[in-house]
Amino acid sequence: MRQVTWRKIFVVVLGTVGLCHAQANRPESWLRSGELGTVPARVSEELPLSDQGNEAGWVAYEPMTDEFEGTRLDAEKWWPRNPGWLGRQPAYFWPGNVSVSDGKLHLVMRREEVSEMPKDKGYHTYTSAAVQSKGLVKYGYFEVKARAMKSHGSSSFWFYHSTPEEWTEIDVFEIGGKSPGFERKYNMNVHVFRTPTENEHWSSHGVWTASTDLADGYHVYGLEWDEERITWYFDGAPVRWVENTHWHQALTLNFDSETMPDWFGLPKDEDLPSTYSIEYVRAWKRQGETPLPVGEEYELVWSDEFEGDELDASKWDYRGLGPRRDAINVKETVSLDGEGHLVLTTKRAGDAYHTAMIGTQGKFETTFGYFECRVKLQEQIGHWSAFWLQSPSLGEPLGDPQKAGTEIDIFEYLRKDGDRVHHNLHWDGYGEHHQHAGKTVTVPGLAKGWHTFGLLWTDSEYVFYVDGQETWRSDKGVSHRDEYMILSLEVGKWAGDIAEAKLPDPLYVDYVRVYQK
Repeated sequence: MRQVTWRKIFVVVLGTVGLCHAQANRPESWLRSGELGTVPARVSEELPLSDQGNEAGWVAYEPMTDEFEGTRLDAEKWWPRNPGWLGRQPAYFWPGNVSVSDGKLHLVMRREEVSEMPKDKGYHTYTSAAVQSKGLVKYGYFEVKARAMKSHGSSSFWFYHSTPEEWTEIDVFEIGGKSPGFERKYNMNVHVFRTPTENEHWSSHGVWTASTDLADGYHVYGLEWDEERITWYFDGAPVRWVENTHWHQALTLNFDSETMPDWFGLPKDEDLPSTYSIEYVRAWKRQGETPLPVGEEYELVWSDEFEGDELDASKWDYRGLGPRRDAINVKETVSLDGEGHLVLTTKRAGDAYHTAMIGTQGKFETTFGYFECRVKLQEQIGHWSAFWLQSPSLGEPLGDPQKAGTEIDIFEYLRKDGDRVHHNLHWDGYGEHHQHAGKTVTVPGLAKGWHTFGLLWTDSEYVFYVDGQETWRSDKGVSHRDEYMILSLEVGKWAGDIAEAKLPDPLYVDYVRVYQK
């Protein structure tokens, strides 16, 4: 949709490009006509609106998920512009029109000119906005809650990527919020510009008409994209699908607003500035489809998805029952919520505090591999959560962690640290010979939502990951012996004053998985 090489033929694309591509080769498709009927009710914010029962087995995909909390765009995930395109003339993509406030991403169109605007390339009079993901994604379920701008400027959510060999695009929506005749039209499109076997641009466009103006309120827009089909959703109900004959390329995720003089018309001065607001973007992949940061050569060898009503005794034991640090470990603080989550809880018990620890010692112990858990972190100070590996012979013999093993803290999280997380290594026991290496890293947005914590353990080093991104690597104290996993909540002054905490306070665990070559 977006690059200078084809912007001048956009209207032709929408109206007639299908005639240039043989009808027999067009993908099969379906388009809703008429009202939506009954739409699904939101039960869980952790699942797509269209699949609140999670029949498809969706797992959150953090790299393309953002709740837009805080006061600035997450620079780890997003560009405040389109790095490969200046905008559709005459409007110029201007980073100053991108902001985050009130839990939303805002893209603004204005009648203004800025000094950087290249007028010799046809940019003048208007500035608009674009946000592009720094990563690529292929397949998944993508959902936004958004309100289109109320002007002739477009509000768009789309995917694309261009290489010398391949250039494809999926437009989730293009809305002309106050363009006459387009106020209620939900425009959806897929484009093929080039593939290794095709050089002719063609598209498949569909329009569904809503019962109210789309710029009058927030709506939930979804896209389900897999190898077989691409499906569009409006407020949780399907409105279109297209057979996936060509869209198998990893793409960037994009939001933008453009001037489209020949389609929506130029914006009127009295409607500017106008704002396109996105409350969230969420992404999921089907269980087993989420790519590992360590590559496809690793295969799943052990996992617990925490289905059912009680802890799987064939995989876990309650660990360290009794006093530990400033609390008491008890079985009652370990539960499953019936929705696929393990729940470890810290709570008050009279003048004492009860908390939780489980481990796989004697049930699953291994050497080397990729270890990952997905968790929703605790919210109160005074206790810390951890996912760690432990050796049954730590410090024996001294000076030889290969044989004795190492405590490997994949993550330790203290709520008082906000968006910081700790990675730590301990070897040669816990006494006078104790050795340590560690790193504390900042991960924007860590304090909210679900996150994955991973460890790649090889015979030469440890590599730590948060949300699929490497955060630390170390060749210190590398263990070559079998170790077991532990999930824990612990109370201690390191985490702050537990007396100030609002308890009970849970740690949720979605899964624990182990992969090996």
